[in-house]
Amino acid sequence: MPKSPGYNFGVLCKRRESAIFTLREICKELKQPPTFMKLNDPILYYQGCNVVTKFAQPQNDILYICLASQLREDFLLNKSIGLIILPDSDLKKGLDFQCEWILWPEETPILELFHQVQTLFLNYKQQLNDTSVLFETLANNSGIDELIKSASRLLGNPILLVDSAYRVISMASIGEINDIVWQDALKYGY
Repeated sequence: MPKSPGYNFGVLCKRRESAIFTLREICKELKQPPTFMKLNDPILYYQGCNVVTKFAQPQNDILYICLASQLREDFLLNKSIGLIILPDSDLKKGLDFQCEWILWPEETPILELFHQVQTLFLNYKQQLNDTSVLFETLANNSGIDELIKSASRLLGNPILLVDSAYRVISMASIGEINDIVWQDALKYGY
């Protein structure tokens, strides 16, 4: 069988399991162009998000949110983290930024922004989990019926799979469906 061009799916999945978003992707997802952005080379991918607190220790591959007035040198000098800086005061002159960072364009409550960013990570991780359930169903040679049942449960919707002649191949729902097309497909198989 010839190799398909494009991404090495195994490598892509492995990278995406451990680290999910770049700083640029997060800004794009939140539909918020930053006032200023400094990215590192190579591009960093982040596993999660946290808030800089008095006792927080920087962890690699984590994106941190902090107020400009609370910037700490141990975070600034870490090349393996990112910062979203909220403008509660002017940035001090002469700061040595080794980390990736962006200056958020507007005053936003820190916990509100944390919630928005954390939701991106959680939604993506849920999608990964759902995808792995479907791949596991395929890997177990469970058949098309089991795959359609799993997909219906994950999506929370009925699924009807038909061939080109509109004959039912498989169908599954998570509850009673009172639609006439669904009922005919169930009763007659087309």
